[in-house]
Amino acid sequence: MKKIDTQYISEKKADLEEIKYIVDNIFTEDSEEWLCLYDTSEKNPNYVQIHSEIEYFEEDALNFLQKVLQIPLDNIDEIEGIYLVECRKYKDKADFRHYRAFFLDADVVYSYFETYMNDEEINVEGWYDVTKEF
Repeated sequence: MKKIDTQYISEKKADLEEIKYIVDNIFTEDSEEWLCLYDTSEKNPNYVQIHSEIEYFEEDALNFLQKVLQIPLDNIDEIEGIYLVECRKYKDKADFRHYRAFFLDADVVYSYFETYMNDEEINVEGWYDVTKEF
């Protein structure tokens, strides 16, 4: 069974409409600051999560947007919010890779949650492998 956690919600049954609402509103006042979608079954220990706070990762975010997504950052002050998305993929219980990416488009971010909900593999090609941080 898929569940979500946020700073206000714990172990709630995952619902795509609610996930979309949280993603669409993550930069508004009094919204969730993060969302984690995970599977409680033994078959899938992987998870995907989003954060609205990128303070510690601002340089990484700008590099990712510019180099990986090839977005010109001439008008950086006009960007309303940068989504920090992370995905952890386990090979077994003790061996995992942790990936991080940054996006400007809520629909792109939502698509990763939808992919996970559909038990499909999230393509992390081009994402930063940040496993050493853990």
